[in-house]
Amino acid sequence: MVDFVRTPTPQTELYEKDPQITRFISGSIMPELQKLKLHPTIDGFGNLICRLASGKKGNRLMLVAYAMTYPAATMKDPFSGRIIDGKPYGLEGQCVRGRGVSEQKAVMAAMIGAIKCIVDAEVRLNGELIFVASTAGETGRHDSIKYVIEEDKVTADAAIVGLGTSNRICPAHKGRVDIFITIRGKSCHSSTPWLGANAIDGAFQLLNLLKESVKGRIEPHLGEATLAVTAIDAEPKAPHTIPGRCILTIDRRLLPGDDPDLVTRNIQRICFELKGFSVQVEKGPCMYPSRISTGSHICKLVAEAVRSALMKKPEYVYLHGSLDAGYLNRMGLPALMFGPGDMAFAHTDEEIVPLLEVEGASKVYAYSALRMFGHR
Repeated sequence: MVDFVRTPTPQTELYEKDPQITRFISGSIMPELQKLKLHPTIDGFGNLICRLASGKKGNRLMLVAYAMTYPAATMKDPFSGRIIDGKPYGLEGQCVRGRGVSEQKAVMAAMIGAIKCIVDAEVRLNGELIFVASTAGETGRHDSIKYVIEEDKVTADAAIVGLGTSNRICPAHKGRVDIFITIRGKSCHSSTPWLGANAIDGAFQLLNLLKESVKGRIEPHLGEATLAVTAIDAEPKAPHTIPGRCILTIDRRLLPGDDPDLVTRNIQRICFELKGFSVQVEKGPCMYPSRISTGSHICKLVAEAVRSALMKKPEYVYLHGSLDAGYLNRMGLPALMFGPGDMAFAHTDEEIVPLLEVEGASKVYAYSALRMFGHR
C-alpha cells in the first residue's frame, strides 16, 4: 500500500484521462496482478478489469476500487506513505499517512491482498470474481463504472464498492445532481438601484424558494434531502454597478427513490415562479442514490464475513456522499460499500489509515468472495 500512496493520482481538470491515473493503473496495479499469474485487461476508458474464474457457471461477485484521489491541497508531504503511530489520533497500532488512504488507496491494497490470498490458497472458484480498478474516485459522476457495465458488458450478481467505511457495512447513500442556474435582471449604477433589477437579489429570493422545496421528506438513516450553493458569480464585475446576471451552482442531494431528471424539472418549475427576472436552468453531472436491504444476500454475506473473519459484530453506516453503488443498483446489480479508512480523515491534512484495518478489510473481501462461491 505504501507504494500506492507514493504514486500520486490526484484529481485534476483532466479527470479520468489524467496520465497519472492511467499510469498508476497500468504501471502499479496491473503488475501486482500479473505477479499472481492473472491476466488483467485495460478498457477504452482506462479501467482495469481482472477476472478469477473456474470456467464453471456460478455466482459472480464484483469488487470495485478507485485510483483517483483528492488533490494534495494543503496536506504536507502527502505522498510519502509514512508509517506513524495511530495513538495520537485515537487509532490502534501503526498507520499509513498519505493522500487517498482513507478513501481509495487502502481499499485498493486490501482488495488486491484478498485476491492474492485466494490465488495463493489455490482455491477453485465455483463462479467468477471480478476486480475493477476504476479511473474514477473523485469525479462526482458515474462515467467510469458506466463504461465497465455498458461498454465492456461486465456484470455480476452483487458488488462491493470499496470506500473508507471503517470496515462498517454501508447499505445506502444519497445521490446528487448539480444544477446550474443563471438569473438575469437589469444592470445599472449602484447609486440608483431602483433603475435596475439586481440579479443577486433575485438569486437570494430564488434560494429561499428552493430551500423550502426540499423540506418535509425524511428517509430513515439518511435524513432529509439537502440543497446547497457551492458557487456563485455575478456580472458585470465593475465598481458601483448593480449586477445584471448571477450564476449559481447548486448541489442537490437525492434520497433513494429520487430521480435526477424529475428533481431538475421541479427546480426549473420553481425558478419560473421568480418575478422580475428571467431564469435559465441547466442540469449538470449527477450520481444516483442507493439503498439495499440489510437482509439482502450481499449484506448478509459481508455481515457473516465480518463476524467470522474479524470476530466482531457487524456495524452499519449510512453516507450522505454519492457513490457508484447508486448506478450499479439502478442497473439491477445489488451493491454496498465497505472498506478500510475513516471518512473523517479524508480530504484533511492528516489523512491516515490503520494497517490493522486494511488487513481486516482484506480478510472480509476474501471471505465474502469464497462464501459467495460456496466455500466454507
